[in-house]
Amino acid sequence: MLGGSHLSIFNTTKNADLAWQFVKLMTTGEFAEKWADETGYFPGVQSAMEESLASTDPLVAPFAQQMVEGGASVPVTPNFGAVQAKKTTNSMIQAILSGQKDVATATKDAAAEMTELLNQ
Repeated sequence: MLGGSHLSIFNTTKNADLAWQFVKLMTTGEFAEKWADETGYFPGVQSAMEESLASTDPLVAPFAQQMVEGGASVPVTPNFGAVQAKKTTNSMIQAILSGQKDVATATKDAAAEMTELLNQ
């Protein structure tokens, strides 16, 4: 599955099995496709990408292809939330687009920050 980092289950939940069933419901089959249709996001599972991959829309097709070929899940670590909270990737992109940093410097700095946060 690609994406889905917004779906989580607290380790203190009293209904872990029910929560897991909800996550599975939202990320597979009919509900995953409906969620993608309603939000405009690509589905999080490759099997549901067929319609997007077959699109002739130049704003859809190349991105669907890139997602299937190069998409990856976020690192499986409890510390990835720290990277998201600090907005490391967003800050990197902003620094590049605003001209504050060149691509090489911005990506090097972001990689160092991510490594530090992930290894805490």
